[in-house]
Amino acid sequence: MSSSENNTSDPGLIKTLSSIQFGLVLLISIACVAVVGTVIPQGRPPFFYREHYSAFVNLLINVFRFDNTYRSPLFLGLLALFGLNLSLCSILRLPGFLKRTFKPNLFPDSGSISRMPVSIAVSENSLEDVLKSFNEAGFPLRRVDKKRLFGEKGRYGYLGAFTVHLSLLVLLIGGMISLITGFRGVITLYEGESTDAAVVIPRLNRGNEYSIPLGFEIVLDSFDVVFYEDFPGRPKSYTSSVTVTLPDGESFKKDIRVNTPLMLNNITVFQSSYGLSEGSFTSSAVNDTAAVAVRLKGAPETMPPVTTLDMVIGERYSVPGFGDSITVSLAELHRNFKGAADISGELNPAIKIVVLVDNDPQ
Repeated sequence: MSSSENNTSDPGLIKTLSSIQFGLVLLISIACVAVVGTVIPQGRPPFFYREHYSAFVNLLINVFRFDNTYRSPLFLGLLALFGLNLSLCSILRLPGFLKRTFKPNLFPDSGSISRMPVSIAVSENSLEDVLKSFNEAGFPLRRVDKKRLFGEKGRYGYLGAFTVHLSLLVLLIGGMISLITGFRGVITLYEGESTDAAVVIPRLNRGNEYSIPLGFEIVLDSFDVVFYEDFPGRPKSYTSSVTVTLPDGESFKKDIRVNTPLMLNNITVFQSSYGLSEGSFTSSAVNDTAAVAVRLKGAPETMPPVTTLDMVIGERYSVPGFGDSITVSLAELHRNFKGAADISGELNPAIKIVVLVDNDPQ
């Protein structure tokens, strides 16, 4: 029975799920979602996406969990459907493959032979001469009856497609097990600091942070970054030199670089970023002041400000023209806030101002 006859006898849903067309659609979909996961930074806190993307894109990120794309239900669902497609395709076609491989007595008719890429009609030699010539050439034939010989090479090649499907299934199952049972934590270290655990931050801050032991202690001995000469703000490479200590006291040194992670105890430690962390805010000194220009809303940049206030933390200042009904207060002053997004090393000063209308904070 031909494969087309098998397909027509299958139920419509099974036929669709096992079709090559459905598999191609799934592959394209998986590729598109993977591209999204590459373009959108992964594992950042919610405020990062609110600050860098529009409300609509931020909604898509939250709904489809594009902040953790490769563990999202969408990506895992597409992988599961692709695995189902491969399984059904293999199961439905396996009997035919096995029949062609291990039961080669289904001889083609003369019409099928004539349509083959290479076919030769022999009339001047006897059947015994043909049998002898092929056997001596290393292509064994066997006699089927008084008028026919049969031989075939590469019969196991029919199982090639099934083997490829099975290999892809093994890769998919292994990848999904790793995605579902694995974890992704954060280790933040300054030179000289050590840790034996990684901090896991729940998605969208649902739940509290928790630590997972690494099974070893890691100490950051030194960190080095090299920039391109033509692009001073663009890192060429960065290296974390660490010392790893095992529970039995044995230790060794390792240089962690991009694409050269530390792999130990089924845990991979790799570099994802560098710079100052949120815990390294550089607050102002006691007497630091902030020069704050007050402008009318909608006023052009060329128009001079209404006033400029030299503010210090804790003091309240009246806005000219409003008496004491509108006042402002400097709540926070940082010389370098959140490590300065500019990796060239320039500081990123920031202030937090509280506006009070009739002594009521706005």
